[in-house]
Amino acid sequence: MELFFDLCPCKIYAVTGSDGKTTTTTIVSEFLKAAGKKVHLGGNIGKPLLPEIGSIGPEDAADTAALRRMPGVFENTLGLPSYRTADSEAFIAGLGPDDHNFVAVLEDGTVIGSAGLTVCSNPRMRHVGTLGMLVHTDFQNQGIGTALMKTVLELADNWLMLVRVELEVFADNQRAIHLYEKFGFEKEALLRMSVVRDGQYWDNYKMARLRTP
Repeated sequence: MELFFDLCPCKIYAVTGSDGKTTTTTIVSEFLKAAGKKVHLGGNIGKPLLPEIGSIGPEDAADTAALRRMPGVFENTLGLPSYRTADSEAFIAGLGPDDHNFVAVLEDGTVIGSAGLTVCSNPRMRHVGTLGMLVHTDFQNQGIGTALMKTVLELADNWLMLVRVELEVFADNQRAIHLYEKFGFEKEALLRMSVVRDGQYWDNYKMARLRTP
């Protein structure tokens, strides 16, 4: 519950007690809806408050492929709208010991986000990792990216002992840049005209987060 309070960007109304919580919560939600408020009813009723985050598996191939070619997502990645489930299956099967990939999954098994951390294979750069992340358009700005970042960076800091984690992001993707800056990433370079998007060349930022050993 504390994690939900940390991640939720909205005003929260919480109902506790031994009896009548479901009825009370439902009534309160209907009152708020009648007042014109947008309401997300969650907990033991309605939608789960947070998705489950776990390691990626073969069963996630179709959903992650759909996520990679989803309008509103793939434009801010290096992916293509032709990305296939077979491509995703091959990607997952080819993950090695330096690849650490996670998915955010709803109660019904639907993947709504993914994040990956790859440790550099060069012996002199084993302290460096590269991060990438995707979030379903319907679940952006709802704490999914924050939850994925916390999972990946906890692994990077406390188990892999990485000193540097780096990433690239489109220079106009302010929402993603804000998230990364919240976790200590800083802009290091502007890579001009480095990526093609929708028939034009676009700039990327190289960002990194350094942790003192």
